[in-house]
Amino acid sequence: MQPIVDGLKQGYEDRIDFVYLNAADGGSGEKAFLFYKLRGHPSVVIISSDGTVLWSVTGVTSREDIEAAIRQALEP
Repeated sequence: MQPIVDGLKQGYEDRIDFVYLNAADGGSGEKAFLFYKLRGHPSVVIISSDGTVLWSVTGVTSREDIEAAIRQALEP
């Protein structure tokens, strides 16, 4: 999944922040994993600037699905 997300980052990093976390780090990654009630790895979560979860998926997901969710999140 990281190559997919890295590729999307190149196209959208001027409009959104990409944060990579490790749920097994015993710190912020684990806290985020629990807070967002993620069910496994890999997980992708799109969060608005006010903290609202706009889209979330667990498991391998296509670039097209993630990009569609990003585009929808960026709509005014």
